Amino acid sequence: MIPPNSMAIIADHFPPAERGRPISILISASFLGPVLAIPVVALLADISGWRTPFAVGGGLCLILWGFQWLWLPQQRDSAGQAVAFLARFAALSRRAGIWHLLVTNALYQTAAFALFTYLAAFLIRTYGIREKETALPLAVALFGAMLGSLLGGTVAGRTWRIGGVALTLLMGGIFAGVVFVAAASLWLTVLLAAAGAFLLTVFEPVTWALMAELAGESPATANGMLAVSNQLGATIGASVGGLVLVFGGFSLVGLLCLGAAVIAALVIGAKVRGIGVVRTRAEEA
Repeated sequence: MIPPNSMAIIADHFPPAERGRPISILISASFLGPVLAIPVVALLADISGWRTPFAVGGGLCLILWGFQWLWLPQQRDSAGQAVAFLARFAALSRRAGIWHLLVTNALYQTAAFALFTYLAAFLIRTYGIREKETALPLAVALFGAMLGSLLGGTVAGRTWRIGGVALTLLMGGIFAGVVFVAAASLWLTVLLAAAGAFLLTVFEPVTWALMAELAGESPATANGMLAVSNQLGATIGASVGGLVLVFGGFSLVGLLCLGAAVIAALVIGAKVRGIGVVRTRAEEA
């Protein structure tokens, strides 16, 4: 997940036409971490036991907290900050485009998290590999997501970005669904998962850029709302994915990925496309 404060900082320092690239770099860095970490975690667990990765991860989080404390700009507290936040939230809530974008983002996260959460279990169950042998396939799938986020930074500044991400969401959902429905060879399945992750993740930088544009003078509040939709989608993808796995097997997980991505494509294609402020600013860029 991307901290909303990071996106607010980008919105403060870059004009709308230039936000796509730094947003995509930040998102791709968030995927680069798991790409590098998953094989390392598997290796540490194999050498020193399951507690070692938790200890190393906790230590790195403390170091990261120290860097953030030193590097990120600090803001003085004000007495009316809570009231101002509520006022900005109420103003943003009256904009239909905000809610359409939040719904689309939650559906995208549902499809992506269902794919990433249950891919390892699917590989183990279908191909009989061991837990530590899933490290490389998962890293390959996450690398696809990292490439997709980089491409999304370029798409975010184009006039055809709404239609473009609607298409990539649709195709990504199809690839993600095929992963769990049609069990091919191991590495063909991994490549299909990487392709699905690549296509789905093109949407993520675009949605942050669109939210910053729709937010106007309240980018931090809007980013917080988008972060909540991220968490909601992640929760639905992981929890509902588990329920459908119990009742319908992995094929139903694939249908969940497909259905969430298709509905997301329809919402952003039919609703967000009609918002004049989004189209106008894209064309000015």
